Amino acid sequence: MHAKSSVESVQEFFALLEQRRIRYVLAGGIVLLYYVEGRNTQDLALLMALSSLEKLPELEISEQDMHFARGKFGELLIDVLLTRIPY
Repeated sequence: MHAKSSVESVQEFFALLEQRRIRYVLAGGIVLLYYVEGRNTQDLALLMALSSLEKLPELEISEQDMHFARGKFGELLIDVLLTRIPY
């Protein structure tokens, strides 16, 4: 049995967001991968409404306050900047 690659985990996570019609804005280092060759990042950063975050029980939250949540989707680290605006 082999562990999922980070690319597979990212694809699975975004497929889940799409399947559940969760609105988000991608931010942070992973966005730079589109523009900067060789940039390496180990996490995803998203802007998302708290109500959307609640639709993702697969995201194991390790830290959360009224503006921010940090969790893991498998081995993928995800930072969520919470907003009251339902993107």
